[in-house]
Amino acid sequence: EFRRVLFRSAHCVANLAIIKKRLNAESKKAVKTWGKGTIELSKNRYCPRDTGRLASTGKMEISKNTQTEFFVRLSYNTPYANRQHETPWYHHPVGQWKYLSTPFNYRAALFTNMVEAVWRKVL
Repeated sequence: EFRRVLFRSAHCVANLAIIKKRLNAESKKAVKTWGKGTIELSKNRYCPRDTGRLASTGKMEISKNTQTEFFVRLSYNTPYANRQHETPWYHHPVGQWKYLSTPFNYRAALFTNMVEAVWRKVL
């Protein structure tokens, strides 16, 4: 009887390890998908356009990928990106200020839904 219980618990632990691995992989995929969609929305709908240089620097990159943490960074890389983002009185014939915050906040609920969907799929 003890052997049977031991075998069952080992089997359970092995299944939990498989589920954890799948959850990590699928969650990372969801975060990357959300990040790519958010930066694309920012670039295409909200980013101010004059020469197009600012929008061309918008990117999503993985900034931390460890066993316990996974971060993506959404950013623009020009000397004036922060000033354009934070200054409300700048005139933008195309685009707007807060061109990264706006789509980020707009898609926050979608992020939660995507992670929930991953958990439902894996579990």
